Amino acid sequence: MEDKIEYPILKNHYTRLCYPFLFDKQNFKTLRASVLKVPGIKEICNDKNVESWKSEYFLPPLRRVWYPHYLPEGHLKKELKPEDIIGHFELPIMSVDMVKSGSGTIVFNNSPIEIQFENILLDISYLGIGFITIEIKLKEERSTFDKLLIMNSALRMTSRSTDIDVDGKKVTIGGIFDSILDSFRGAMGWSDRSAETKDIVLYGDLNDIFYDRVLCFSYSCIEGSIYDHEDDLFIKYWQLWNPEVNSILSDIGTEKDYGFDRSKYHLSMWKHAIYGFSKEGMVVFSDGNDSFNEKILPIYFGSYYYDIFLIAVVQRMVLLRINRQLSHTEKMSGIDRKNYNAVIQIRRDLLEFANKCVFTQASNYELGQLIWRKLKDVFEMEDLLSEVKSQCDELSGYMEASRQALINDFMNILSYIVIPASLILAIFSSNFLELQNVSLKSNWVSFAFIAAFILAFVVWQVLKRKEKKD
Repeated sequence: MEDKIEYPILKNHYTRLCYPFLFDKQNFKTLRASVLKVPGIKEICNDKNVESWKSEYFLPPLRRVWYPHYLPEGHLKKELKPEDIIGHFELPIMSVDMVKSGSGTIVFNNSPIEIQFENILLDISYLGIGFITIEIKLKEERSTFDKLLIMNSALRMTSRSTDIDVDGKKVTIGGIFDSILDSFRGAMGWSDRSAETKDIVLYGDLNDIFYDRVLCFSYSCIEGSIYDHEDDLFIKYWQLWNPEVNSILSDIGTEKDYGFDRSKYHLSMWKHAIYGFSKEGMVVFSDGNDSFNEKILPIYFGSYYYDIFLIAVVQRMVLLRINRQLSHTEKMSGIDRKNYNAVIQIRRDLLEFANKCVFTQASNYELGQLIWRKLKDVFEMEDLLSEVKSQCDELSGYMEASRQALINDFMNILSYIVIPASLILAIFSSNFLELQNVSLKSNWVSFAFIAAFILAFVVWQVLKRKEKKD
C-alpha cells in the first residue's frame, strides 16, 4: 500500500489563465471602440501620474510597445497618441453573467474543489494581438498544494474542458472566454459560428496558434521549505501536471542523458523562490521562510513580471503569425500585383516589428532583466526571428527574380516586334535594294514583314530552349 503524500499548505497563491488572440491590425481602432462599450469595463494605465512606478521599472523600448503613456515627452510622433498603440482594461467579474457570483466548483476524483474568480483583464495592441486574462484562486483557506496543481492542469485546457459548477450551472473555462469575446468579436472581423456548431468558438481565422489551451501564469507560497519538494512538486507545478502524473525523471543527470537540461528552464536569484518557464506559461514556487515571498512577491509577479511575460508572448506570436503567412508560399509565389503587395506588407510588418519590438534590455532591475532574458531563450526568439528573416528574404528574392524575368520576357517580345519592323522600314524607306516605285503598302513589304517576324520568332525560341538546357 502506497504511503499517502502529505502536500504542503499554501500560504498565498493565485493563477492567471491567459487567452491570446489575433486580429487584423487594421481593426485595432474599431476593436478599441467596441471594447470601451462593454458594460462595466474600465480602462486602466492611461495616466502616467497614477502609476509612475512603471516608468521607473521598465526601459523605454518596452514602454514604447506596452506602456507608451509613461514615455518621456517627444518619444511619440505628434499625431500619435498612446491610445493608438495599446489598450489596458479591467472587467469586473460581476459583469460576466456566467461567473457573476464569483465562485464555482470543479471535481477531481469525486472530490470537490472550490475556486474563486478574482479579476478579468483585457489587453489589446496595435500589433494585432490581444489577451484576455482571468485570475483565479482556491477558495478554501489553507488549501494544500495538490489542489493548486489540479486547478491549473484542469482549467488551462479548452479542448477537453473541465466542468465548473457555478450556481448549479455547468460552464467551462473555454465558455467563459467565449462569452467575453462575444462582446467584441464582430469588431475583430471574426465570424461567430457558435450558432452553427455545438462547439465553443474561441478561434477566428487568424487565431490557430493556441488552439486547445490557454497560457498559465501561477504564483505560490507554501509553508515549510521549497527545497523539500524541488524535484517532485515543483516539476509538476512547472509542467502544469496534476498531482497524479508520475513522469518525472529521477534527477538532472538522467535528464541530460536524454538531451534535456532542466536548468535552462529554471531561475533562482535567491533562496526560497524558484521560477519555472515554458512555452505554455510561467510559475514561481516560493516559501514563507522569507516574508517577501508571501507579501511582496505576489504584487511584483502579477505586475512587473506578468507584463514582461506578455511582451515575450507578443513577440513570439507576431513572429509566428509572419512565419505562417510566409509558409503559404504556394499562394504568394505568383507575380501579380496582389501577391507582390502581400509580400511587401509582410516585409513592412517584419521591419516594424524589428524596429519597435526587438530589444534586449527590458528593465534596469536585475531580476526583471533576468526574467526577460530567460523568456526570450525559452521562447527561442532569436532563432525564430532569424528563421522569419531568412524566409522573408528568400521569398522576396524569388519574387524579385520572377518579376525581373517577366520584365526581360516583355523586353524580348518588344524587341521581337520592334527590331524586324525597324529593319524592314529602314530597307524599303532608303531604297537600299534599289527597288523602284515600291510602296510601303506593297505585297513585297508585307511579305518581308512576315518573313522577318517568323525568322525572329524562330531565333528567339532556339535561344530560349538553349537557355533552359544550360
